[in-house]
Amino acid sequence: MLQLHFAVIGMNKGQIIGLIGGIIALIGFFLPWVIVSATNPDTGQQISVGVPGYLTVMAFGFTPLIFSILVIIFAGVIKKPIGGILVLVFALLGLILTGLAFGAVEYIKAMYAGYENISAETGAGLYLTLVGFIIGFVGGIMHFIMAKKEAETSAPTAKTQTPPS
Repeated sequence: MLQLHFAVIGMNKGQIIGLIGGIIALIGFFLPWVIVSATNPDTGQQISVGVPGYLTVMAFGFTPLIFSILVIIFAGVIKKPIGGILVLVFALLGLILTGLAFGAVEYIKAMYAGYENISAETGAGLYLTLVGFIIGFVGGIMHFIMAKKEAETSAPTAKTQTPPS
């Protein structure tokens, strides 16, 4: 069994989890968020097109992509408690945008609901992005707690000096 020692790579468990969450969200951004299928009524031939995140959520632009990259950077680089807070904030913002994207996808699905030969469904990329930001959020919390404990234990204690009499 392979055991990873976090001290060797200089990262705590929260940083690793945040980093993994950011990578998962980044991958999910490029996978289909919506799959639109159409069937030709004359021939019965079906065509499906997967639309990735950057084309699905044009109202949001590349913001989820930027948030996932920021989660990766802050989780991997900043070892202080502020790094955990930044990971937590950008993962939370990514979660909010991904939740809004679910609403946009549901709207797209509703647009095609009345058509007999056209359908739309939620793609795996949207779910993967959501899961990635959730993992990044949890990693940010852990990163903050572990970095704060480490800072408290490694901080020198102040010696109280008594003035000479």
